[in-house]
Amino acid sequence: MLIVVFQACHKDNKSASVPVVEENSIELTEDQMKRLDINLVSPEKKALESYVHFNGKIVALPNYRAEVSSNVQGKIEKVFVHEGDFVEKGKPLVELSSMRLVELQEEYFAAKNETDFLTIELKRQEELRKNNVGALVDLQTVQTKHRASLNRQASLKAKLALLGIDMEGNGSEAIRTKLSIKAPISGYIHSLPVSVGMIASAETILAELIDVSQLLAEIYVYEKDIDLIKAGQSVTLDFINHSFGEVQGTVFNIAKVIDENTKAINVFVKFTAPGKSIILPDMNIMAILENKSNNTPAPTVPRSSLLQEDDHYYIFLTDKKVKEGKIKLSKHKVDLGDKNEKFTEIIFPNPVENEIFVAANNVMAIEMERKKKTGGVFAD
Repeated sequence: MLIVVFQACHKDNKSASVPVVEENSIELTEDQMKRLDINLVSPEKKALESYVHFNGKIVALPNYRAEVSSNVQGKIEKVFVHEGDFVEKGKPLVELSSMRLVELQEEYFAAKNETDFLTIELKRQEELRKNNVGALVDLQTVQTKHRASLNRQASLKAKLALLGIDMEGNGSEAIRTKLSIKAPISGYIHSLPVSVGMIASAETILAELIDVSQLLAEIYVYEKDIDLIKAGQSVTLDFINHSFGEVQGTVFNIAKVIDENTKAINVFVKFTAPGKSIILPDMNIMAILENKSNNTPAPTVPRSSLLQEDDHYYIFLTDKKVKEGKIKLSKHKVDLGDKNEKFTEIIFPNPVENEIFVAANNVMAIEMERKKKTGGVFAD
């Protein structure tokens, strides 16, 4: 309950309990109050929980988003999946035939044969040198060639391993012409821009996979608001264009640079998606954070109690005393302080002490009734 004092000047310079200029007031019977459905509330002194809003989007963590390529040029022979499919890590996505794949295997076997020959030759030269028969330069030449051949064989083996071909298990006749491209992570096929017969280069993106169980909200915070956000802070995420409700999250990381594109500081929020909901990267969101910068209690009223006229705000006050079956409501100008979705802080121009009540709703109807009786006059 709030005790308010209004001071007004009368001819005898004494303070009145409620300074009423008659043109600013209206008297309503209890029946009229009921008909207009007017509720009276006492202003409550409290610190408002105000909120700030930030735009953002859903992003995938780098380790949970994969772009798939072949690392070698080839022709698409088969496509095993469709966009939107869920695949486990290691599942074949596409199959392609590649001349370069054949050439790499051919080069590997040639290097292996050369290494085998040079290994035998190296042993022979070492034996000759041991018996003081062979020349040192011949031994050194074979040693150099042998090391180079080993390195070339290892390099080709590593290249083929990157393509998923294990040369340890391949015999001399096991040259493969087709390559199976497999999923590097478990996730959903986000895009699949391929078709049978298409020629793909080593850089061509064959598929994009996303693990939607590991998503973050990326919100854009400008410099003036960055002090409102701390790591570990609770955040409410509103998925603007979707039917499911708000989702609670926690600030996970705050970037230490300003993004060149958005001119904002990127803040990342961890969250748990609602059951059976479809949340994908690039979905638009709005983040809502509580602003705790002002904890000073102040008189507050429901926002529905405010009457706005141009750039000014008014409320209807009463002491709730019934005189001759009527309650007097007085229109008073106020300034506004902090506000949230439901309440706003009001600032009276003059000191207030008396117990007052405020019309909490249908203030436009009250104003229309007042204008009928006063001809629209209001003494500010």
